[in-house]
Amino acid sequence: MERGFFHDGITLADVLSDTTYRRLAGRLSAYGHAVTDYQFVKPWLLALILSTLEATDASFEAIHGIEMYFLAQSGEKQIIELEGFSYQIDLFEGFSGEVQEQFLLSAIDPYPGEADSERIAEDLELLHELWISGNWEVFQTFSENLKALTAHIPGYNERFWNERSQNMARRIESFLTEGDGKTYFVIIGAGHLSGERGLVKLLREAGYRVEQITG
Repeated sequence: MERGFFHDGITLADVLSDTTYRRLAGRLSAYGHAVTDYQFVKPWLLALILSTLEATDASFEAIHGIEMYFLAQSGEKQIIELEGFSYQIDLFEGFSGEVQEQFLLSAIDPYPGEADSERIAEDLELLHELWISGNWEVFQTFSENLKALTAHIPGYNERFWNERSQNMARRIESFLTEGDGKTYFVIIGAGHLSGERGLVKLLREAGYRVEQITG
């Protein structure tokens, strides 16, 4: 995570516009944080931190996510990453300063013109309910609407969603074709399931049968 921080005296104020910096300060203060506490944090990492603060404020914590649950249940089973931590860091580091700032702005104000904290809590609760119920049709619409919130950021959705989903599909195909008959239990982020370039469609187009077992 060292790559998520500035070095050589560069600070957040040096790379953000005055307007973005002021909006960031206001957003952080709502969570009891001072913007100066993050002066050496790069915009992309700060956007992720903000998203975590927002989720925690809505009573959703990563420690209770399905990844952590199944890791705790894995026992002696082999754990294989679909994409490594280093790959994810490279992804964010590869975005230009302009894209990183827009990504940060989308975390500061994800729903322009609305009460963000209330909407975030409502959307997280809805996503949770859709996941539990298995309402695929509504889930797809909801998921694609969330992706639309960052569609204005040049190249962001293509790299963050589409390219990653394509890479994951290739890895899953390799399990199916080179796995020596083993059974693989694969966990992915919900946003990679739906859409024209989501995993469900990609695997079906590759000739695989994809079945929903809940809902």
